[in-house]
Amino acid sequence: MPQLTGILRLTGLIAGTVPLVALAWAWESGQLGFMASEALIHWLGNLGLGALLLTLTLSPLSRLTGSHLPLALRRQAGLWAFVYLALHALAWSFLDMGGDATLIRSELAEQRHLQLGLLCLVLLMPLALTSFRQAREWMGLLHWLRLHRLVYAAAIGGVIHQAMVQKVLEWPTFLSASVLAVLLVYRVAGALRSRPGSPET
Repeated sequence: MPQLTGILRLTGLIAGTVPLVALAWAWESGQLGFMASEALIHWLGNLGLGALLLTLTLSPLSRLTGSHLPLALRRQAGLWAFVYLALHALAWSFLDMGGDATLIRSELAEQRHLQLGLLCLVLLMPLALTSFRQAREWMGLLHWLRLHRLVYAAAIGGVIHQAMVQKVLEWPTFLSASVLAVLLVYRVAGALRSRPGSPET
């Protein structure tokens, strides 16, 4: 089992690295099209949101399959989500805004979807910083779990941000919203089943 867990984590590392390398190559070789900056920003955002939703999917998958193996990828998927979304924000700041702090502040003050995106990234920061075992032991499991429930707020905000950017329902938003809806229904159903007096308790 430890050997299989190690293989899974190595697979997760490769799966997180390959899209980043592919995007870097596409950027350098001019394969992202005429609006290369916009394409790069959107790809980073979509990949980051996808990794975030994958993070939320792994716990239900573990329960449904009765295997702890999916949990071996959970922290790694969450960290990759943060990396891609942080790069998404940096790419917007420097490629779209030219690194102009005044322009960035002006856009953030006027654009709701940018405010929401920044809020989601801020919510993910403490989760990334406390994703390690030592942080969990220092905080205590109960407080750690409460903090990491913020991932749901970040995911909901991320899907709304994606929809606001696209303005029309395109397949990435439809897919993200569908996955998130299933995860939320599963989460709520599990909470209801665990309540005292429910049929299964």
